[in-house]
Amino acid sequence: MAWWRSWSGQRTPRARGRDIASAALGEISDVWKVDHTRVVARDDGFDWWPEDFKVSVTAIRRTDGHVPETWMLSIRTDFLKDIPIDDARFLKFAGLNSGVFGSTYAWVFVPEVAWDHYRTRGATPRLWFANTAYLTADNASWLPGFLAHMSVLQPINARLASQAQGLLFGGTPDTSTSRLLGRSNQSDVLSQSLAAIADSGSSVNRWIGTNEFEVLASNWRRLPGSVCHGNDYSFDLQVPLDGDLPGAIRLSTDEVHVQMGNGLLGNLRLPIFDDLKSTAERCAAWNLTDTMWNDIPQFGCWYPLVLEHDEACPQFSTFIPNALYGNGIASLTVDWLYQKLRAVMYKEFPTPV
Repeated sequence: MAWWRSWSGQRTPRARGRDIASAALGEISDVWKVDHTRVVARDDGFDWWPEDFKVSVTAIRRTDGHVPETWMLSIRTDFLKDIPIDDARFLKFAGLNSGVFGSTYAWVFVPEVAWDHYRTRGATPRLWFANTAYLTADNASWLPGFLAHMSVLQPINARLASQAQGLLFGGTPDTSTSRLLGRSNQSDVLSQSLAAIADSGSSVNRWIGTNEFEVLASNWRRLPGSVCHGNDYSFDLQVPLDGDLPGAIRLSTDEVHVQMGNGLLGNLRLPIFDDLKSTAERCAAWNLTDTMWNDIPQFGCWYPLVLEHDEACPQFSTFIPNALYGNGIASLTVDWLYQKLRAVMYKEFPTPV
């Protein structure tokens, strides 16, 4: 548990090698005001029980010798176990609800087509919430805090959604505990963190009138074949693909998050049309892939966007709350959405920088 000793000031040779990751784990814990009587430390991170749903934070170092030093930071919250991955009702439920509630994190499960490959002995299908980011020295000053705030809704919504028993379609809440845990003396710190974000979200949208969308449009017009425009309130980019229809990336300031208030909504829509069940399975596979090492941050969720006649297409949505506004965040969001488009359409993945 070298990271824990490093974070608490007890430096060891092994801990010094993990300084960048140790500091990130400590900052995430600080943002959440983690009660350490409710934590079990691991060599690669920690497990935390703010209530009955386990939140796991993990830091894994890139081992292929790539420079600069890069770590994958992942945050996962248990949600449902024994899910019926062969049930069309469940697939549609998970897909549609992830579109409503998953704009800051992903709903993740192993779809039926891949279950035999990923299953372990005695395991049953589970659904969990996830965020993933890639840490380097260049982004270490802001990324851990950004990741922590983007993940705060994971355990909050696990609790809220699990109370709607009639909507689970066979899954049961994946609650747990540990004999090592003490009784917490803290109040609901996650709700306090969310309240602070929502308070910032009650103010005027911080991206409006910054000129960022116009500058972005000017830059992205250089992409061959693209159509792009931006104004004080939104940014739209149509990316040429093989076929008649383009992929569409949009940033907008006119959507208010039901829990976080004002902020920046980013959407990526792909012209792949299929029935709702098949599209939900495709999105589930992509959400699972995004939890693995692909060098593209997972700050949102793939889900089926319902069209006419039970037809659907894949859409990825991410929401950056007002509280996380920063110069350049809009530009990064477009980069991330474009990387996802290239990854799923052409199996092209970015090179870490």
